[in-house]
Amino acid sequence: MVRGSSDKEYVLRVKEAKKYEATRGKVRIPERVMRKIGVDPGDVIEIIGRRKTVAIVWPAFPEDEGEDIIRMDGIVRKNAEVSVDEKVIVKRAEVKPAAQVKFSLGSPTIEISRSESSLRAIKRRLLDYAVVEGDIVPLQLLGSLALLYVVQTRPSGPVIISEKTRIVILDKSSALMKFPKVTYEDIGGIKNVIERVRELVELPLKHPELFRKLGIDPLRVSFFTALRAAAKHS
Repeated sequence: MVRGSSDKEYVLRVKEAKKYEATRGKVRIPERVMRKIGVDPGDVIEIIGRRKTVAIVWPAFPEDEGEDIIRMDGIVRKNAEVSVDEKVIVKRAEVKPAAQVKFSLGSPTIEISRSESSLRAIKRRLLDYAVVEGDIVPLQLLGSLALLYVVQTRPSGPVIISEKTRIVILDKSSALMKFPKVTYEDIGGIKNVIERVRELVELPLKHPELFRKLGIDPLRVSFFTALRAAAKHS
């Protein structure tokens, strides 16, 4: 899947994005890597995993600068079809302004108005978002997160949504869409809360024998712990 680095491309290991940067369509890589592949902050890069996708690139955090890593959220990882700690190739993307982007809804239970005012609001939310056909795009509207599927772009290839882009929302949801798995970085709350939830949910699954000795179903404990955590932090 991954070749060696060259002057125009570079191999990086995938790490989770910071919670507050999730769903923004951006990634962070070391500045030395940015110089090597010829990009500046705010440029679009191509990310090659088992699938090709694109994202806006920004410099790594100071503590990451010496590492060959790329921080990306769960949506970008899903689009590249990679997991944390797998490797991807990054390189400068030849991106064009999008004349039109057609989306389908990620779920038949989601309804979005097709009125001109609604489409303008959606476009404002997606301004400067880079996409390719087949990508999943998160859309935050009125405090809710919806997932859109990029059915078609004009022109084809990597494009970036601008004020001049025509946004089209198709009537039917995409039968081809596969939802990204929920990751811990997608859970609301601060880091210590997430770690506590992780521990409480995973302990019965990792050590079921401890619970069986007490006559307790470990799967039942894990399930109801997750439900209580979700209710508490929703």
